[in-house]
Amino acid sequence: MSPLAFETPPRKRRFRSSDNRNLIALDNEVETHRTFILVHGLFQNSEVWCNQFNGQLGISARLIAPDLRGHGASAKPDSIHAYEDGRLWADDLHNLITATGAQNPVLVGWSFGARVIMDYLRHYGDASVAGLVFLGGYLLEDPANLGAELLNSFPKMLDENVELRGEGDAAFVNAMFAEPPKPPLLDALKSVCGNIPYIVRRNMVGRILDYEDVMAGLRKPVLLLHGEEDALMLPSMSQNVSTIIPHAELKLISGCGHALFIEDAERFDQHLQSFVAGLETGY
Repeated sequence: MSPLAFETPPRKRRFRSSDNRNLIALDNEVETHRTFILVHGLFQNSEVWCNQFNGQLGISARLIAPDLRGHGASAKPDSIHAYEDGRLWADDLHNLITATGAQNPVLVGWSFGARVIMDYLRHYGDASVAGLVFLGGYLLEDPANLGAELLNSFPKMLDENVELRGEGDAAFVNAMFAEPPKPPLLDALKSVCGNIPYIVRRNMVGRILDYEDVMAGLRKPVLLLHGEEDALMLPSMSQNVSTIIPHAELKLISGCGHALFIEDAERFDQHLQSFVAGLETGY
């Protein structure tokens, strides 16, 4: 069985984007007042959250995990215009919340997924969400917060040569973890990366973004989680974000790298459960 397999297959929901694309999300449809929308990182997909769906969190909370545009089973338009407008990313998340009827969800963004949530917050605000969780969130453009492993692997991941892209994908996936992943997991995550077409990769990464004004205006509770051994997004990323969002709670997770929700799923899930237990709005 694949290390990214679901013990109980979640419902696959289809919804439309504001530019008329077909998008996909997984939904465990648990009937509860606690809902997490789990937004994956760059060149990944919703399957990376399988440990959360399979574990205690998936029993006690409703989990919704989209495949972002250009990723997974969602539409992969080859036009740069489908990726350069932050309003489109914001609308995708808004339309997902509307289509699923999610009430006061907690938005959870991993790496690039944190940017998608910031696009949503810029255009829709935080009034309709209960809280925000960013793990290894790529929220600041300062390259001083980027690890050498990312800077070394990323050019290959964007190369036109498929073999070089494969090498870059492998280096990128390896660098997600504090300890090298076992071959089945490495191969599964490399395969997820490999399903992102070259033209989509090139068109997706061109935006230079500044979210500091959005972060400074947040009013809902914010939790920042970051692996102490993250070699892709250095812990300084979240540490610096915590100075922009003064009420944010910052937790550095020992023994984990960039994929802390895979490396130590139980501990990650406990942090999410503790976070929602402390929320007042909507719970």
